[in-house]
Amino acid sequence: MDENHRMEAEKYLIGIDSLTIHADEGDWISEVQDLCMNDSWIFILDINQTVFKVDVHTGLIAQKMHKRGHSESEVIAPKAITTSGDTLYVLDFQSMAILSFDMNLSFLSRFQIPFPALDFAKVDNGFLLYNINATDELKQIVHIDERGQVIGSYFDKDSDLDMLLSDKIFMEATEGEIYFMLPASDKIYKWRDGKILNEYILDYGNGKVHEKKSSNLYRKRKDNAINAFVMQNYVVISFLSQSMVKYNFYDRRTKESDAGMVACKSSAAFYPRWQYQTCLIGISDIADEHIGQGEMKLLFYRFE
Repeated sequence: MDENHRMEAEKYLIGIDSLTIHADEGDWISEVQDLCMNDSWIFILDINQTVFKVDVHTGLIAQKMHKRGHSESEVIAPKAITTSGDTLYVLDFQSMAILSFDMNLSFLSRFQIPFPALDFAKVDNGFLLYNINATDELKQIVHIDERGQVIGSYFDKDSDLDMLLSDKIFMEATEGEIYFMLPASDKIYKWRDGKILNEYILDYGNGKVHEKKSSNLYRKRKDNAINAFVMQNYVVISFLSQSMVKYNFYDRRTKESDAGMVACKSSAAFYPRWQYQTCLIGISDIADEHIGQGEMKLLFYRFE
């Protein structure tokens, strides 16, 4: 791979939309820890343990929830959020629990999990979690039911926490399918009907991504993956190379890859952190005279 190779984002995108989140006095959102959304609402978890509910059309903050404590409906150190149907789930790292709320942020239920989890995903019959204290009995990926009972666990521990370049392990693809990439891994896995499938092999040395069934051999990876996103037509992977964040775009139709630094013709930077259907979502880090104090701009990178 040419270390100075630049890719035009517009070659892959059909557009970049933006949404300014308007914060009233006292509603300022600090550093964003996690984000999820549905067709009506964007939910943002910041590092101050506050969940904000934002109108997806106007950017107005409709509600916020800051329930920190030791009661049933409170959290101590939430790490991740996700939605499924009309339910918002919050993963509390420190109290080792998953809490559920309705779309009005009213508390519904809580159950304990038997280990500290860094990230999670909702699946049909429960949850998948990333266990940071993997053992021979409870491995890195743990499947639990909706009461917190362990159904199965997968992948022996083979990396340390200092290899974590992102807190996001799981990704929900366009059709609601769950994919994940382990820290310091060169594979993207898919969860289907209670089974783990090896879908893609990463090869940064050649700037390529291969499907599992590809006959091409891959060589030892020199760069470290940060995030991976699987969409209808593309697999997009961010990776750290020579202290710079670069990207690999794999076209699922043509089976071709391109890797390098990404440039946008607009003033928007390309730095996605989350996915919703065919959009990747990031936060603008460019000053905008129209953005007031305490407000932020979300960027939606729309793929075909």
